[in-house]
Amino acid sequence: MQDPGSLRLLNGMNPTRRIQTALAASALVIGTACGSTSTTSTSDTAAPTTTASPATTTAPVTTDAPVTTAAPATTVAPTTTVAAEDVTPPTTTPPTTTIAPEPEPEPEPEPEPIDDLVAVPEPPVPVAPCGSFEPISGSATITADLLLDLRADGTADDRVLTYFDGSWKVRTIIDDITSEVTVDDVGPAAVRVLGAADVGIVRPGNEIIAVTGAGASTAKIGVFGDVADGCLAQYTWQDTTPLAFHVGGGITHGDSTWCGDGYIGATSYEQDEWGTYSAGGAAYEEMSLGVFGYISASDDYSEGMAHEDLTPITFDCFGLVL
Repeated sequence: MQDPGSLRLLNGMNPTRRIQTALAASALVIGTACGSTSTTSTSDTAAPTTTASPATTTAPVTTDAPVTTAAPATTVAPTTTVAAEDVTPPTTTPPTTTIAPEPEPEPEPEPEPIDDLVAVPEPPVPVAPCGSFEPISGSATITADLLLDLRADGTADDRVLTYFDGSWKVRTIIDDITSEVTVDDVGPAAVRVLGAADVGIVRPGNEIIAVTGAGASTAKIGVFGDVADGCLAQYTWQDTTPLAFHVGGGITHGDSTWCGDGYIGATSYEQDEWGTYSAGGAAYEEMSLGVFGYISASDDYSEGMAHEDLTPITFDCFGLVL
């Protein structure tokens, strides 16, 4: 409310003064509203100082809105500023051409581990199809030890030995198979292998030609060969006596032997009571494996011959030498 004393004072003033006074009052009201404690007005004449009434205190306005709590400030890490001269420019490296190395050879695979020990079987003992023969004794007398081509395969790799260790023997070792036969009725001579010759027709390959005995002036020639599974045998006549051809003689008698492909020929002569000679001969071939017999119509016989007409005693068997 307006103070009544103020109105009275305004009424007693002249208009100009009232206007000034009114302006001052308005300023006072405005100043009071704005919270000023006093207003001073200056005019041409000294006006009495007006003391403003105490300012009306306005009750604080209560705000029901909740107070918003500001989110805590996020701390930003300080930025480090590096001087331009301290920065080293990156070095540009030219691209490098890489040559791939040659691949390493694959390593040999490791053998699989053996969990359990397995017993290794013993190698089988070679079977001796022709029998069991001991090595030739060091005290034996060996009369021949030759490598011959008994199988006629072009390679002389079949071993043939003749020796005496209480009896006369002929032994062969072919493909690690040993075979041996004993030679009987040898007489004063020695059994000795001479070589190989193809005188049989039943089995392919060559036969063994050997000296198998002797008489007073002649030598016996025997034949040996493979009769079964590489086993050696002495060939026989059809009557199963050992096959033997004779070579040698003198004035009263004589024997010769020669060999052909698949057969053996023999001739002989003998002096008769008139001082002349009868002579004859024949050829023999293998009739069955290891058994020889007479070749039909191969014989020849003559009588009354002079000594100078006789065929000289000879051994002619593919170049073999007695």
